[in-house]
Amino acid sequence: MKPLTVLAKKVRLSYPIYGAVQRSLRGTLVERLYGRGIASPGSRSFAALQNVSFESREGDRVALIGPNGAGKSTLLRIIADIFQPDSGEIKRFGSVLPLLGVLPGISPDASGYENVKLSAYSLGIKPEQLPEIVTEVESFAELGEFMALPIRTYSSGMVARLFFAIVTSLSAEIFVMDEFSFVSGDASFQEKARLRARRLLDRAKTVFIASHDENVVTNICNKAIYLSQGNVVAFGDVRDVLNEYNSAVAAGRG
Repeated sequence: MKPLTVLAKKVRLSYPIYGAVQRSLRGTLVERLYGRGIASPGSRSFAALQNVSFESREGDRVALIGPNGAGKSTLLRIIADIFQPDSGEIKRFGSVLPLLGVLPGISPDASGYENVKLSAYSLGIKPEQLPEIVTEVESFAELGEFMALPIRTYSSGMVARLFFAIVTSLSAEIFVMDEFSFVSGDASFQEKARLRARRLLDRAKTVFIASHDENVVTNICNKAIYLSQGNVVAFGDVRDVLNEYNSAVAAGRG
């Protein structure tokens, strides 16, 4: 059996909801009769994940599937150690690289070059690796003289290209990502980005990717986690889990 890369046991995470007490007539009457402490279940917090358990092993490419609001992005951020669960346990056996739209260490007032270095430092990259990374990012992002300007002067597409170039110039054992759709640019650049992302995925020991695109899921992944309302409905072979999810969607239970 191949080595474990991620182990999750009964992971739970809730978000607080501020100002969630009802303002309806019924809610006002309940408050007057029973006091403000009485509120409907979930009115003070939202359970984004509930008792989520799974394990991944070296070689696994795991798709996170489910409807919007199912908890996919939250689970990605827990795997990436961006969010901490309220309870339960999550273990990562290797370095983690998140490609989730936001990079650590980024400063809008710093130049593209400076942000490459800031992100690399934040992700634990050794100083001697920086010159090669900077050169690679500069070449791939195709931002030209903008690399020397503050990124607050960039368009959203230019920022996305810089972030993508930074992350894909690095390497890790566990790779966590949301789709491929964040990459902006013309068709040739997007194709170049897809090829680069695929090479990065091939190098990683384990990949987690949240996607609504069945082609992406079946072409990249061998396993899937089907989430609904923060719960794991199914985990296993990607085609079996997709079939279960599609059946639920067809029955109006997605």
